[in-house]
Amino acid sequence: MKLPLNAQRLPDVDLLPELITPRSRILALGQMSNVTGGCPDLARAITFAHSAGMVVMVDGAQGAVHFPADVQQLDIDFYAFSGHKLYGPTGIGVLYGKSELLEAMSPWLGGGKMVHEVSFDGFTTQSAPVETGSWNAKCRWCHRIKRGAGMAADYDINQAESWSRSLATLAEDALAKRPGFRSFRCQDSSLLAFDLLAFIIAIW
Repeated sequence: MKLPLNAQRLPDVDLLPELITPRSRILALGQMSNVTGGCPDLARAITFAHSAGMVVMVDGAQGAVHFPADVQQLDIDFYAFSGHKLYGPTGIGVLYGKSELLEAMSPWLGGGKMVHEVSFDGFTTQSAPVETGSWNAKCRWCHRIKRGAGMAADYDINQAESWSRSLATLAEDALAKRPGFRSFRCQDSSLLAFDLLAFIIAIW
């Protein structure tokens, strides 16, 4: 099922108690919208999901670079983001998972060094963390993500986000003076999505 949006164009997490059924298993929610910059109430959504025995997966691809998510404080089960969002190379990323959940999962694909023990009756797999099969590739990938994250860490993320929000507000105020302007910006987000009807008509 998909969560409807509320008046603020955010996933309406207050509807979760009505939408969750005995068959519901996983709640997947984005930390931040790449369209409007809106951020749903993760803490409230996670509380609803966990009270129903569900696992929560948070997509941090957009939010990771704007503000940190405390996976322990929010009690997030899984959190994922792509490396290039932290100025690393494309094609790599990070998946955080609670240790008890990672241990309970079975590998969906076989590969090098994933097998712990083999017998005539079957095999057992290595314990978490799950890593790439090639040690050289793993070192190279981790180094690149670390290098990108290190570059990002050189800046105060809260100060950078505050500056971005100020720029978005300046742009929104300036564009609001033009006819046909309509903003889709959520709250005081650092992302500014808008529609400029006069501009579209002129191009058309």
